[in-house]
Amino acid sequence: MGDLTDVASGSGIYEMSLNEIDPYYAGWSTLLEYQYHIIHPVTLKTIMDQLDKEPWGDGALGGVVYRLKEGYSS
Repeated sequence: MGDLTDVASGSGIYEMSLNEIDPYYAGWSTLLEYQYHIIHPVTLKTIMDQLDKEPWGDGALGGVVYRLKEGYSS
């Protein structure tokens, strides 16, 4: 499985959600505009070099938001 400490440390769950925004539906269908998929941390680790990392929270509650780096398309 490999070392996942940098991916899953402090996580209360062992799965993550991949949130996707479809601009086509923006403003008129929230249910279609925002979609999510459950992914495993190993999946995230395979694309870490393509993501920017944005920590949030105060250490007791928080997490990390990963966004595609500039130049990568979704």
